[in-house]
Amino acid sequence: MLAELETTNVEAVFDEGLHEFLSRFIGESAVLGHLIHECYLSGDVR
Repeated sequence: MLAELETTNVEAVFDEGLHEFLSRFIGESAVLGHLIHECYLSGDVR
């Protein structure tokens, strides 16, 4: 995610559409948050 943000410019965001870009970013952030929770915060020993 960081690499994509570092290489994305304003023109690319507006080409995709601001709403679409933000919706996709929020979705990817939610997936990342879920994975972090599952791996480190769920209390399950793996």
